[in-house]
Amino acid sequence: MSSKHQAKLLGMSSTDPSNPCTATGSRFYLWSTLRQKGALVDAFSPYPSELMVKFFKLLSFKPDVQLWKANWHSSVKFRRYLSAAAIKRIKQYDHGYFNSILQTGAYFDISAYWKGYKALIADNNCMVAHATNIDYKSPESSFQRHYEYEKRVYNSMDHIFSYNSLLARSFIEDFGCSEKKVKVVYAGVNFDERLLSNQRNDYNSKTVLFSGFNFKGKGGEILLEAFEHVIRECPDARLVLLGPAKRNFPDFVLNHGPLLQTDPEQMSIISECYRNASVFALPTLGDAFPNVIREAMAARLPCVASDTTGIPDMVIDGVTGYLIPQRNPKALADRLLKLLKNPDLCRKMGEAGYKRYKDNFTWDSVCDKILGHINEGIGINV
Repeated sequence: MSSKHQAKLLGMSSTDPSNPCTATGSRFYLWSTLRQKGALVDAFSPYPSELMVKFFKLLSFKPDVQLWKANWHSSVKFRRYLSAAAIKRIKQYDHGYFNSILQTGAYFDISAYWKGYKALIADNNCMVAHATNIDYKSPESSFQRHYEYEKRVYNSMDHIFSYNSLLARSFIEDFGCSEKKVKVVYAGVNFDERLLSNQRNDYNSKTVLFSGFNFKGKGGEILLEAFEHVIRECPDARLVLLGPAKRNFPDFVLNHGPLLQTDPEQMSIISECYRNASVFALPTLGDAFPNVIREAMAARLPCVASDTTGIPDMVIDGVTGYLIPQRNPKALADRLLKLLKNPDLCRKMGEAGYKRYKDNFTWDSVCDKILGHINEGIGINV
């Protein structure tokens, strides 16, 4: 697509659009890429002060901490507050300055005010989150209010851009959205891909890499159990962890602990770990569209991951890696051993994964898809 676009986008984000440290950095890279393409005139977040956030958190209070967290996540009162703040900000712009609005997530309902073209890009929705993440299991009454709010927002949109196919089906089947307006656009990696993609892997290293702060939720305990089988057949194999808190791990594990991609020194450790690994593993118990899979693809690593949620959009079983059933350490161990014993297969799958990444999972390709649909939606042929 030409760098000259007819869309003049006003962006609305639930987090600071200029801050790469929020929302895993995806919002920052989305807005930055759209701006580089000349399509974004401005982006803002109507997120309130910390004091106001604390007030709404108190309104969501439940004695049980986990339930409180879920109740806060599904707070419709807070989303209505954000919607009013967003409309107030939109009114401050000259409406000749932009011809379309793109928002991240279903935080804002601006349908009562803005009658022009509007679109939404989503990495999740309440139905998928409720089914895959135990942190979001709020009481039925709270969930129903949350669902009705999101349904109204989704059906008010001219386009919904989805990170993956499972999520796209949910918008159609769970929320009654028209198939014509739901488009799968995927997502990129949230740092300079050259830190990974220019690295050459030593596929003889017999090193398996795992990345995730939530060790249990990302299937870390399953991976440890699987590795007990791996070590018996491949004694020189080792497991490298990025993200988990420090604790006592078996001798075959090297844990670097929590690392930040925005810290240059810590990012150099992350890059080195990807460079030195042979295989990437993520036997997650519930993940909408894990960033680390795309990072591994950019690093030319074959991926062994759970066959759940949006992961099959990234990992093509038998081509770029292997998909395994959740909570199945035996299947995980079998696939890891097959790769660790065959460096040529690792290289072949790693290269196939890298090609798939370059074709589908860069922010450049994502934004080109978005802009193509928006230009069509506002009646402009580029």
